[in-house]
Amino acid sequence: MQPYNIQSNNHDMLAEGMTFVLHSQWLEPEVAGCNVGDCYLVTGTGAENLSHHTPLAVHRVKA
Repeated sequence: MQPYNIQSNNHDMLAEGMTFVLHSQWLEPEVAGCNVGDCYLVTGTGAENLSHHTPLAVHRVKA
């Protein structure tokens, strides 16, 4: 199976049983950033968030 890339110019349809990660990003150039992803399963009625029980916490990384 080929990797599936969700982007604005991809008009292929998602199919039941496929999984994907949806990343939201925050970036303050040259200062800080964050990339958080949720994993979803495509179902017959929509999508199920597989990572909704995963706790999110802030972690600081010192240079």
